[in-house]
Amino acid sequence: MTLLLAAAAVHAQSVDLGPDVSSYTRFLVYPHLQKGFEAIQSGDRARAYQEFGQALKLAPQSSVIVGYLADAYLRFGEPEKARRLLREQLAAHPKDPDLRAALAALTPPAPAPAPRVRRSTAVAAASAAPKPAAEAAASERPAVPSMPEVATKPAEQVAKVQPASKPKVSPPASAAPVVAAPRAPRAAEARAVRSRQRSSVKASSPAPPPPPPPEPSAAYRFADAGFKASARGDFKSAAVAARQALDLEQENDDYRRLLAYALLETGAYDEAETVAGQGAKSDKALAELAGQARQRRAYADFESANHALADGNTTMAVERARRGAELEPSNAAQQVQWMGALAAAHRWTDLDATTTQLLGRPGMDGADLLMLRAHARQRLGRGSEAMADYDRALALGFGNNTLEQNARLIAADAALADGQPGRVQTLLKPLQGQAEPAVEARLRQALAAATRSVTPDPVVTPSLTAPKVVCVGSSYTPHCELWPGEMQADPGAASAEAAVRAYGKQSYAEAVTQARSAVEHAPGNVRYQLLYVRALKAGGKPLQALEAANGFLGQGKQEPEMLALRSELHRQLQQLAQAQADADAALADPRLSVVSEIDLRLPRDPERARAVFENAQQAGLLSQMSDTDAGYLAVRVGDDASAAQAFARASDKNELPPKALLDAGYVAGRLGQSDVSVGYFKRAIDAADDGQLTLTPQRLFETRREIADRSRSWGAIASVGYRGISPGGQGAGAAAGIGDSVQTGLELYWRPSGYRDGTYYELYGGGFQTLWSKGGGASGGETAQGMLGARIKPLRSANLVLSAERRVKIGSLSINDWLLRAGYSYTYGTDLRMDASSWNTAQVYAEAGRFIDTRRTYATFEAQLGRSFKLDSVDPRPVVFPHFVLGADHDSKLASGRRTASGAGVGVAVRYWFNEDRYRAPHSYFDVSLQYRARLGGDERGKGVFLRATLSY
Repeated sequence: MTLLLAAAAVHAQSVDLGPDVSSYTRFLVYPHLQKGFEAIQSGDRARAYQEFGQALKLAPQSSVIVGYLADAYLRFGEPEKARRLLREQLAAHPKDPDLRAALAALTPPAPAPAPRVRRSTAVAAASAAPKPAAEAAASERPAVPSMPEVATKPAEQVAKVQPASKPKVSPPASAAPVVAAPRAPRAAEARAVRSRQRSSVKASSPAPPPPPPPEPSAAYRFADAGFKASARGDFKSAAVAARQALDLEQENDDYRRLLAYALLETGAYDEAETVAGQGAKSDKALAELAGQARQRRAYADFESANHALADGNTTMAVERARRGAELEPSNAAQQVQWMGALAAAHRWTDLDATTTQLLGRPGMDGADLLMLRAHARQRLGRGSEAMADYDRALALGFGNNTLEQNARLIAADAALADGQPGRVQTLLKPLQGQAEPAVEARLRQALAAATRSVTPDPVVTPSLTAPKVVCVGSSYTPHCELWPGEMQADPGAASAEAAVRAYGKQSYAEAVTQARSAVEHAPGNVRYQLLYVRALKAGGKPLQALEAANGFLGQGKQEPEMLALRSELHRQLQQLAQAQADADAALADPRLSVVSEIDLRLPRDPERARAVFENAQQAGLLSQMSDTDAGYLAVRVGDDASAAQAFARASDKNELPPKALLDAGYVAGRLGQSDVSVGYFKRAIDAADDGQLTLTPQRLFETRREIADRSRSWGAIASVGYRGISPGGQGAGAAAGIGDSVQTGLELYWRPSGYRDGTYYELYGGGFQTLWSKGGGASGGETAQGMLGARIKPLRSANLVLSAERRVKIGSLSINDWLLRAGYSYTYGTDLRMDASSWNTAQVYAEAGRFIDTRRTYATFEAQLGRSFKLDSVDPRPVVFPHFVLGADHDSKLASGRRTASGAGVGVAVRYWFNEDRYRAPHSYFDVSLQYRARLGGDERGKGVFLRATLSY
């Protein structure tokens, strides 16, 4: 038969369970395999199935264990179970060639030859004599399926057990002595004497009873039946017969050894020890039987303690482990299990005191006990003593790389919980370079704890985790090891993650609820406390946020990040003295993050804040932040170039969140990167359409307006006005104010560099003429005037325009001249609004110019203040603007007394917006304005009716 097990089995080699089985899992699996082998040898079908099945549960990915279980099914005559198991495993692992081959080759196993049971020399001598029928019938045991030879080994050597091609089946030498069968009366006395002499020094080969009289006594007949029952494995019958023999001959130590051994094999350890102890004190075989009975009693308590721990019954576990340890006071594994049970029960004082007593025993100065005492002392607040115990344990050594690694990881966990990141690095230095995830994870934690944080998320000191005391055993030999404890699941993590998601979606009420839940589940987690306060602050509840911050800080621990956050709250509430006090306290704490230091310094010392940012940037600390967060930090300190680079990196990696698209667009716009800016704004609109970004209708319109303005590269303005146009002619927003006439004009302009950062320049050209003039003044083609010029808007935040223009003569009454002029305008509420049907509106325009050749100077001013109304019932794009108006002008060419005029009045304007698309707001309009002004001073031209019509495209 070809099977995974048989194909790979080599006696005395380690069992390779496959590359996906960790060392810790192998440590747990091997004892079950050992017990499974023993169960097959003893013919215990149920136990064999149970042990191999448990091993498979621990390592379900190991096809080797599948092979062991399948082989067990075959050996016990259940091939269909073996086939079903292999089919199930093949379905889960269809690419496993070993499973496929095993299933294909599966055939019922051939009957295994019956092995012979080894006997002592005395038994061999007795076999030479004629055997009674009963003895002959019992001389052979049923055949046992071929399995590995099970030697009595400590559990740490179980890994070396492998099935052999031709195994030998015999009781383990140290597990129980082989009791000799009684000889027939005609056996040589000398051989019996020699046999007794040998058995007197070997507990495994007790002397046979003395030769019986010609007619065997009743005691001898009972003993003979007992020996034969023992030989065939019927220890209950052997115990009954041996007891009857011993009752008849109380001083016969051969019968006593037989009874003690039979009781031992039936599990009556207490009685076996009592019976063996009642024999001759000089009988070493009885002493060994008594010792084995004690060992098995202790081992039974050892297994019982393990089961109690698995069931969570720490009280029973402590009691059973204590009892086993007291039965075997020199067995270190029993003592370690006891101490582990005390740790599981959180009885730290008892653990400290008991380990101290144990460590005082000769030969009991073990590293595991020191490690457990160290943990207890750290729990009791005696940190320096605990660290000393850890160091002492490591100095003793473990003789095993895995166990030493475990010990160093346990000591590192203790150092992390004690806030000693430097000690962690020292402890783990010998393990660096092994690519062990557990080592690397702790080194990262230590580095994070030792390094000043960049972001305002403090490093949470991990809680102290108890080392795992893992105890297993086989062949009545216990073994315990210490493994690093596992971090407990964070009970507040799920709520905290939900709070962060809600915060990102600006659902601040939900963020507050989830953050509060996180704090309730993990009240000592500073990060969750900060998240809760920040959610309250972002949700517009500064007073509640301040109350929460006061509560957390009132618990005694002055966390600098909470102080910094409370400072922001005090400042928001205009409690400036308290804000400064908290800021000073936070800045004095070296644990304060770089980001929080910058934010606290910005209000009072922006230059210092900028310097802190630049130092962190040069030191590479900002790499600890996400690119998006680094971009926002750069924005706060006024470094748009760094912010743009950070946002671009995040965008390239698809990590820029939708909520940051608008901010990235404004940053790019301030740097004059109009195309980049428009790209971000368009992505924001797409994200809003896809439901990934929430934009109010007004915010969406403003975004479209940004795209329209920044993507404009040319335009045209046509106008006609009654009451004249200023001598400056057709200007951007120029007001009509001088002369009773009707004039019209046209201008085309081009922005070679686009909108840039709002400091653009334009090239323009056009012309105008007078269509009608009061009193028969000049009009028509003779007044046609051409112009070519360039203008610049030098300030980003102010609408100041400087122009240099060449007037080109077209009509006979026009001129050739140079004009230099400056214009300034201020507007408020002149654009469409999506969030209101009416709103206040104001606009002011002032211009002054100088004709170089004709030495003519002029100036105009107009201010309008009113309220705009949308005609939503008709169309959302027209706007009506009733307003008050104040106007004035000056022309140095006019006669003295007429050069200045001013007036005030009321007016109404109607503007119709058009030319829009999905991304761009309407960026063209037609505007008609009618005003009546009363004269305030100067020339009469300051009063009367003023009418203008303008088309901007």
